[in-house]
Amino acid sequence: MIRLIYTSREFRPLSEADLKRLVTRSRIRNEQNSVTGFLYYSAGTFLQMLEGDEAAVNATFARIEDDYRHVVHTILVRETIAERFYENWSMETANPTKTSKILRNFFQIDQDLDLTKLDADKALLLFEAFRGANKALRL
Repeated sequence: MIRLIYTSREFRPLSEADLKRLVTRSRIRNEQNSVTGFLYYSAGTFLQMLEGDEAAVNATFARIEDDYRHVVHTILVRETIAERFYENWSMETANPTKTSKILRNFFQIDQDLDLTKLDADKALLLFEAFRGANKALRL
């Protein structure tokens, strides 16, 4: 199995409804392909973790790279793993409205977080925080 973490920047602004539709479709496709992960959206940027069989993750990421709604910025992590970080989540996401203030405090910044500026360690720290986050903070 592998884990892939990347950041990207939106091509056009996404509404909360757009984000919900994106996550709903991703959950269905990821369940079919045994891919798990987490997607976070903030200030026009995305941070996503994908986990699963290498071929399935590669195919999923190829579709993501071809998606017109955003431009992939950086692959932060691509590694072999023994177990999944998000074992039971085909695709989970946090509600940006409910979590933006928490993240600003967490990272000690005055504005919403530009996810394309995270390094691998900070991205993993953020994913760890969301793994234990209250369900009320999820979209």
